[in-house]
Amino acid sequence: MCAHHDDRPAVARCWRCGRSLCFECHHPELTGFAACRRCPERGDAQAGTPWEDVGSPSALDAFGRTAFDALRSPSGFFGGLQAHTSWWPAFFFAMACIAVGAVFDTTWNFLFNEQFNAALVKNLGPDAPPLPVVRAMSYARIPLIAPLTFLMHLIALRAGLILGGVQRPDWALCARIVGFSCAAYLFLTVPSFGAWRLGGHTLMIFWVYNLQIAGMQRFFGVPPMRALFIALLPLLFTMQCI
Repeated sequence: MCAHHDDRPAVARCWRCGRSLCFECHHPELTGFAACRRCPERGDAQAGTPWEDVGSPSALDAFGRTAFDALRSPSGFFGGLQAHTSWWPAFFFAMACIAVGAVFDTTWNFLFNEQFNAALVKNLGPDAPPLPVVRAMSYARIPLIAPLTFLMHLIALRAGLILGGVQRPDWALCARIVGFSCAAYLFLTVPSFGAWRLGGHTLMIFWVYNLQIAGMQRFFGVPPMRALFIALLPLLFTMQCI
């Protein structure tokens, strides 16, 4: 039965507070998950990000404010988040951030990275399709790269936590750390130059590192110094694959 109406059958369960909800109380939020209308009124039920907030005026507004909060304060972003296990909002947030960053990063490579273009021409060979077709294919593969990047990053973070002494770290909480730390991929909208890719790429790595350290401290209680070393595994993955 509904947690708010004893005489009405429940049709869903709130992903925030876990309460059973009847049809009247059921209120899908922007990401499509069932949310309790009364959750925003309860201080202990705040999710902590506009993207997860049922009261956000629009998905675009929620995305922008969440990304801004993460990029403005990587060390304090996770401080207000609950340790709940609904990870789908963070996943979709990551998909958007990675996709936007990858589009710009690919564009900057075509425009400014001479080594990238030279290697591309060399690897194509005489029987390869025209260069514009290859460039179009580079953009077309981004929807496949985004979930793969998220998955590999998730595995790397959880492996780091296990190696750091955390017993059976929850997959969903790890996914939330990875998902919201992907806000740093928006720094790829800034061009990168040189062999070390100084610019947006460097900023992205630094912000991912700091966001994940803060997330591990918040959700798993990892001491600061240990979190610095645990975050190295996902960081090395990012440097090699992105």
